[in-house]
Amino acid sequence: MHFFSKVFSADTSSSYALNTACFNVNVEPLDKDNYRSTVDVAELGNLTIALVTNRSSIVARKGEQNSKPESKRYTLAYVVEGELVYSNAHGTSRIKPGQFTLFDNSLARTMFVYNSVTLLLVCASLATLQRHVPNPAAMFHQMHNEPLNDDGRPIFSPILCLWEHLKNGKLQDFTTTIGEDFLEDLGKTFARQSSASLRSKHTQRLFNRIREHVEQNLHDPQLNAEGVAAAFGISTRYLRTLFQGGEKFSHYLQRRRIEKSAELLISPRHQGTSITDIAYACGFNSSTHFSRTFRAMFHESARDFRSRHQGLPSPPGA
Repeated sequence: MHFFSKVFSADTSSSYALNTACFNVNVEPLDKDNYRSTVDVAELGNLTIALVTNRSSIVARKGEQNSKPESKRYTLAYVVEGELVYSNAHGTSRIKPGQFTLFDNSLARTMFVYNSVTLLLVCASLATLQRHVPNPAAMFHQMHNEPLNDDGRPIFSPILCLWEHLKNGKLQDFTTTIGEDFLEDLGKTFARQSSASLRSKHTQRLFNRIREHVEQNLHDPQLNAEGVAAAFGISTRYLRTLFQGGEKFSHYLQRRRIEKSAELLISPRHQGTSITDIAYACGFNSSTHFSRTFRAMFHESARDFRSRHQGLPSPPGA
């Protein structure tokens, strides 16, 4: 196992360059009198990792050049403490404690540390990443909250907990295993997130189809949760979960029937259609129920609503 350790302190009177197996950067301290930075770099099998603590500074990282696409490298940057603002071709973003993102190392970037930051960097080739994360591009330049591994621990915690032992060489025979375990955890968590994202998209499409079905069948007085669930091959319980966080399905159906009746009441095409016929056309099978429901939503009778929107006086005794 190769290990590199370096400390920069207030003796640094100007900008300096730092080239390691994990990164090549130029650093400009902003508070030279109190500046301090520690840099530890180690190898975990196919991974190169670094633990960096840096005070107020501007750090410019050079873009890496690799002739072979599979040798192209990426870096997971995880903020342990403090805060980091970075700028690259994709814009400017802030990484807060407990968050991480994936950088394309072929792109130059500039990082700004306002007070101080502690970063864990995990650098890997595209070929190494793809063994565990089939589509690393989906992670690029997006903020991710640190996920948990199968043991319920944050995925970066094993490396951080073992850092001093790695630094002292006590785990030299196990570095490859530690690196592979980390990548496996990373792959599992992103597989779960991808699966959840796909489920979310599927759920939204299903929800949209159900709403279209309701709109096309508002006229049917038999339309209800049981019938809709049967039409889509789902349980009524699952149908209700699709409406969680909003109104109940029965409330949604009743609201859309009333809203549709209001549209027809003021439509010139239905000026000669009776209120009762409009109620039946919207799925109500009781004029009394319709009148009561309409008044509850619009705070006036259907007759007054129609007259007011058509510019006609309300009939006597309405």
